[in-house]
Amino acid sequence: MKKHINLWLVMFLAISLALPVYSMAQVTLTLEDPTGNRIVTPGIKSFAVGTDNNLVIYLDQPFNFKDLIPDISLASCTNCSIAGPAGVTATQGANLSFNVQSTDTSAVISLVASSYEIGPRTLTSTSGSAPFSWSTGSTLTGSYLAVFQALDGDQKSQLPVMINVVPPGYSLTINATNGSVTKSPNQATYTLSPVQTVQLTANAEAGYYFTGWSGALSGSTSPASITMDASKTVTATFAPIPPTQYSLTVTVSPSSAAGSVSLNPSGGLYTAGTPVTLTASANTGAGYTFGSWSGVDSSNGTTASVTMPSSDKAVTATFTTPTPVGDPLAWGLRNFNISGSPGLKRTFTITVAQGMTYGTFSIYSLDPNTDFTFKFTPVPGYQYYGRSVYTGAIQYGMLTLQFDSGSFSPKTSDGTIPPGNYTLEITFNDTGRITITSTIY
Repeated sequence: MKKHINLWLVMFLAISLALPVYSMAQVTLTLEDPTGNRIVTPGIKSFAVGTDNNLVIYLDQPFNFKDLIPDISLASCTNCSIAGPAGVTATQGANLSFNVQSTDTSAVISLVASSYEIGPRTLTSTSGSAPFSWSTGSTLTGSYLAVFQALDGDQKSQLPVMINVVPPGYSLTINATNGSVTKSPNQATYTLSPVQTVQLTANAEAGYYFTGWSGALSGSTSPASITMDASKTVTATFAPIPPTQYSLTVTVSPSSAAGSVSLNPSGGLYTAGTPVTLTASANTGAGYTFGSWSGVDSSNGTTASVTMPSSDKAVTATFTTPTPVGDPLAWGLRNFNISGSPGLKRTFTITVAQGMTYGTFSIYSLDPNTDFTFKFTPVPGYQYYGRSVYTGAIQYGMLTLQFDSGSFSPKTSDGTIPPGNYTLEITFNDTGRITITSTIY
């Protein structure tokens, strides 16, 4: 009778070395020595773990390989999945079934050992194959052992199968419009034990961009991770990519004190082709009036229009300087106050009557650092010598224009002031106040 090596020792060593159970299916080897005699009880010289995590046994005597009884395998798993040669995973409450088969069609398949929860059961074996089924129940979870055997005469092979019953998976529902979300790992459900973490990546369609997450996930970072400790719903929001906007810059001349310009629609940033209406408003209180537009497509008085091109655009609104205020300047003024802002110009007429012999106009600033420029023009045909220059800047000081016959050239024959209209022009360089006082003799 043939005698074979029973490799339950192999299983014991595999478990002791913490090797995967599914890699340790039991087989029976038939060995001969070099003379052709069967080796009944070979001595084990040593053993080691191979690179494939299988146990390798070295015998202490030479032998020739003679025969190997076919191994057992699993197939056709229903309500479960096969992991490796000898692992099965099923969800809690599943009615699972799979086939245990051998390439030896004469072998009888049976369940020779099992965990208490599985219990003994009879398998119907035909042509080296037998179906196995088990209802896991609604409360059962964990790992359970079932040992199957293929027996053909005195030759047998055994396969320990570990059945893992896991809790029901949690679902992850994704909502997305104008884009999609990639899940990693991409599964229909996710287990509680162990708890799984899923990475979500938002993918926008052409013309859209990702704006953020809502539901069970928040923020706008992509990829983002979510812990599947319950069934969850996540929504990815995508928005249209806005078209490029261009700036419409408006300059007020001579300065912002002259007036303002409003835009409709407001904002100053527009997409190409947007019509914009501009309306100018003069600072009439300071004596300004609207003058003209430049850089616009069309205009009608204080209103102009622009259709934005595919580039930035600049427009200028020009306001005219104020009309003279306090014209003419009367002799004998006392503290005639004038307020002004940068660029504001005041023009005054001083009338000298025939026979006047002496008079003064004193101009001085009322506020610190109020800078103003003056220009004095005498009557035609005369040169004024009251000051060495006729234009200049005064800052928080006083200018006195003195009228007498000695201040003019040529001099009048009768020693009086040349009669006529004199012009005094004052331009403000800062915001502030000045005052004018005059005397006459």
